[in-house]
Amino acid sequence: MPALYLAVKIVGALYLIWLGIGIIRGRLDAEALPHVEAKGVRRAFLESIAVELFNPKAAIFFLAFLPQFVDPSAALPIWAQFLLLGTIVNLTFSSADLLTILLTSAVLRGARRTGLAERVARLVGGSS
Repeated sequence: MPALYLAVKIVGALYLIWLGIGIIRGRLDAEALPHVEAKGVRRAFLESIAVELFNPKAAIFFLAFLPQFVDPSAALPIWAQFLLLGTIVNLTFSSADLLTILLTSAVLRGARRTGLAERVARLVGGSS
């Protein structure tokens, strides 16, 4: 279903562009930004898992990617191969999420020290 996959990619890209423009056009004063409560590493990690579980692109990824690595003639039944591959992919994604959360936390601690860093982060975040 390449057409459906392409459509999801295009809609996702347009949404990210729309969000980026909104971030850049927003006021750059630190006082104008909404107050966001700090989250612990555990809560951020659990929220990242929830995002991956409810993300339609994740389901499309599994439907498009994993079947390429399932071998009907292998010793393991097909359902076990899917389970094993899915577990490996999820452990990899979860490890990447945890690493991202820890690194982001360290960067944010440094960026909060100056107002300039916050303004630069907002411009970079909106344009990337």
